[in-house]
Amino acid sequence: MRHPAVVATAIVTAVLTFDTGWAQDGSGAEAPFQGGVFSRQAGKAIQPTSFTVSRRSLAVFDNEGRSNRLVIRVKYDNPGMFVNVATLQSEGSRPDLERAVVVAVAGGDAVTRRALAGPIDANHLIEMDRLSADARSENSPDDPREVLEQYIVLTYPTVSAALSAQEILRQHPGIAYVGNDRRIDFSWAPPSGAADPYFAKKAGATNVGQYQWGLQAMNFPAAWNITKGHGYVGAVDGGLPYQSPNGAAAPLDLQNNFRLQFSRDPYEWDSWPEDFHGSHVLGIIAATEKNGIGVSGVCPTCSAMMARVDVSSSVIAAAYRRLVDRGVQIINYSMTAVNPSGPEYTCSSFNYQEICTAIAYASMRDVLIVAAAGNFSRSAPGFPANMPDVLSVAGAANTNINIPSSWTMWSSSVLAPDYGSNFGSDAAGLDGVVAPAKAIVSVVPDNPHSKSYVPDPPFYCSDYYPVDQSATGSTLALGHADGYASCTGTSMAAPHIAGLAGILRSVNPRLGLAAIKSAIQTAGDKANARLASYGYGLPNALTAVNKVLTQTPSSRLTPLFSFYSSGRLDYFYTTVPQMGTAAIYGTLEPKVTTATPYLPTGTAAITGYSAFPAHKAGVAAPRADVWTFTTPANPKNAAIPLVPLYRLSWKCSDWTPSPPTICSTNGNHVDVTYTADPDGILAFQDVGYRLDGIEGYIYPKTMSHQPTGTRKLMRKYNPARDDHAIFPDNMLATMQAQGYTEDSGSNWLGYVYPNLTGVIPTIQ
Repeated sequence: MRHPAVVATAIVTAVLTFDTGWAQDGSGAEAPFQGGVFSRQAGKAIQPTSFTVSRRSLAVFDNEGRSNRLVIRVKYDNPGMFVNVATLQSEGSRPDLERAVVVAVAGGDAVTRRALAGPIDANHLIEMDRLSADARSENSPDDPREVLEQYIVLTYPTVSAALSAQEILRQHPGIAYVGNDRRIDFSWAPPSGAADPYFAKKAGATNVGQYQWGLQAMNFPAAWNITKGHGYVGAVDGGLPYQSPNGAAAPLDLQNNFRLQFSRDPYEWDSWPEDFHGSHVLGIIAATEKNGIGVSGVCPTCSAMMARVDVSSSVIAAAYRRLVDRGVQIINYSMTAVNPSGPEYTCSSFNYQEICTAIAYASMRDVLIVAAAGNFSRSAPGFPANMPDVLSVAGAANTNINIPSSWTMWSSSVLAPDYGSNFGSDAAGLDGVVAPAKAIVSVVPDNPHSKSYVPDPPFYCSDYYPVDQSATGSTLALGHADGYASCTGTSMAAPHIAGLAGILRSVNPRLGLAAIKSAIQTAGDKANARLASYGYGLPNALTAVNKVLTQTPSSRLTPLFSFYSSGRLDYFYTTVPQMGTAAIYGTLEPKVTTATPYLPTGTAAITGYSAFPAHKAGVAAPRADVWTFTTPANPKNAAIPLVPLYRLSWKCSDWTPSPPTICSTNGNHVDVTYTADPDGILAFQDVGYRLDGIEGYIYPKTMSHQPTGTRKLMRKYNPARDDHAIFPDNMLATMQAQGYTEDSGSNWLGYVYPNLTGVIPTIQ
């Protein structure tokens, strides 16, 4: 069977975890077990005091968190597998055998390298002198130090080489265990009271233009007390470093939330500075919050996508459509066309009609586009921010937009005075808003080719110039390059608003774009007296969230829409109407070669909600089997935290250690599965699944009493279809009749309210 069972793990430190096989504990929880894979977690490494990690070169990671290293445990009763260590067979000494294997690989022994599928280096997981015999005698067999000293780290030339070697070594008679050294996909929270390096305010009277002052100015930390969001936000921009010239991975702060599988390039952008711009913009939207690394995004648990573009109108139009077709809810556009000396560009200018057609297509699918107003000191927003279906965003240079402030980051002499204003370079327009734009700190690629971005006019963004206000000291020293940089421009203002829209769509996924747009506008400090220069003013994130909450049932329940595709042989569930539309039209990722759309299934149609945006003719109204919560706080009992319901997916042609046999007869097969446990994420990722994001929140299975009116949310596996399904336990017999009979780790995930009538249930 390809599906993972439950993992078991011992946590050694904030950095080290391991797993060996899959086993289920008495509760059926997806919890770690001892033995197996060595995992790295994004964040600053904390070295254990009792032993040290081996000195070795840094691993190379792909965008799935997999590295070019494997961790193995040799079968000590079978050392003869290696010619060079056969003499140790009589002794059977674990340290001696470990040392012989490491020395043979590191010394370039061809026989041993062939036996281990071509590693270029080897190290001990823990230094060989890490434990004395006396210290070892005091340990229990399951002591982390005792367990970890059994493992050897093998380094391969590339990630793909390591993954290929992993499959070879799994069949090797002399290997007891092999696993990829991978980065965990959940973020480490620092100790209580600790702050990210660039999130806290600097000392000073105003704190304006220092660190992430913009998040403070829009009151995002207060909004995060309600929700940190789980919407799907896309960006049409110059790119991310996953495609940079040196092959660098996305910044650590983004690797948790960036969804490569939803991101598509209509154009292969070959100008390296744009890596900088796209990374900085996406970091403002969705960098992981309070991870101990650096910055925090506006929507720190949102799923972020990217469509890389050049300045061609046809490419930009294609980018909009590609993100819309993948179910994105918000699109950020931090590129603007402005005519410096003539009338403003419109749909008819330079063949911009195809962009306007794409914008209309997004509006039809209920996707909100947020666009930068521009940096040209104009009296009106540039294109497409000047279009009625787009939310225009001008730039603020300080927290009080009524007080003028220089636009430039370093010296007013660099730019002409007319380039600076208190509201940014372009006016917001009456229906636009303002957001922080001056000296905004965010992530940039760890790429020697992408240390600065020079737009026109030259509002320099830099990771090493003295203008870089991400420096941690009081002096902004030349050459301070740390993967974080400060940029100025409306490009930085727009993602603040796009991320806010992602949060609002998380609070109520079914709320239309007009209502989301209105909540942002009316949360501005000039909502009652808007001006063309400021629009509705600077929004307060907490105010906007509360406005959406008033339009959301007090229970905060939303239907988990149910679908099935006979072509894909897959059940799929989502709380996002835009993704429901993508499923119906056959464009949802993971997309397969043949369009095999999903059709609604489920117990009852949702009352008062007859269709998804751009509902397809002939398709039944949306249906659901269960309801999930939209925010992590339990509305009935604040003492009981809800747990996220994570979605993961896999399709034929994706990497997996054990391809299902169904792929030989049905190449269109997809499996979308769900888990409510972070360790369950790792279990599925270890067999090739990709994390798509959070669909909502459910009651945890650890509750002492089952909430009144709820049922267990079951997860069962159908081996004939290689498919997972989730459903309330009252449907168990029906699903078993379809072949969903096997557990995959835990056989249930938590408690949910069943959808019996299509009406939102009452929480008792």
